[in-house]
Amino acid sequence: MLRCRDRHADGAQSQGIHRRKPRHRPATSFNEIVDALNEALGTNHKPDYFDNPYSFYQNFTQADMSHHEKMTGFRCRYTTREGILDYVRNYLLKTSHEH
Repeated sequence: MLRCRDRHADGAQSQGIHRRKPRHRPATSFNEIVDALNEALGTNHKPDYFDNPYSFYQNFTQADMSHHEKMTGFRCRYTTREGILDYVRNYLLKTSHEH
């Protein structure tokens, strides 16, 4: 079951967890992550939204990774969606079938 704490104290709703990739790529919504997981796993789960019980929950995060990239030379190979698909298909599913 997929869940997202996204209802705020004032009653507003967000689209869930967002992450920012290096070089100012567009943020990825929680629903886009759910879609990628469904695609990779061959499922059709829908998120189950519920009231957020935590006042300290951070609803949106984005990081400018350009400084890190400049210092380390590391550059992200995948978008969030591509990374999820690759990890699930080429690691997670393969290792789960080995046990």
